[in-house]
Amino acid sequence: MAVKYNVIEKKLPGQHNNGKVQYFAVAKSDGRVGLSEMTEYVESISTVSGADIRAVLYAVEEFIVKSLSDSKIVGLGELGNFMIRINSQGKDNSEEVNNKCIIKSKAVFVPGKRFHKSLSNVKYLKNE
Repeated sequence: MAVKYNVIEKKLPGQHNNGKVQYFAVAKSDGRVGLSEMTEYVESISTVSGADIRAVLYAVEEFIVKSLSDSKIVGLGELGNFMIRINSQGKDNSEEVNNKCIIKSKAVFVPGKRFHKSLSNVKYLKNE
């Protein structure tokens, strides 16, 4: 298997580049898999029933959402960690910073060392 990618054209920013264009590789997804596919896979390589697998996966999903909303980092062993990141408006002094300054928040996944290292072995295929 290989990660597919497309080639895109981008103009380089800045006046000194005079609209110079360069080409970049960007990952192209090849479909989507979800809890159903994960359940089927785990069921095929174990003795655990699909109903039990789904129950655990849904419980893990709920646990992650609840824990993130409680300002916790959720560790999933060598897989990695989920955490909340926020973007806010900048203010001239710390007293001016409050909840209204927060523009958005998002859940971020940070891969663990083993998971991150495994990404270095990925093969790539140009999408023609």
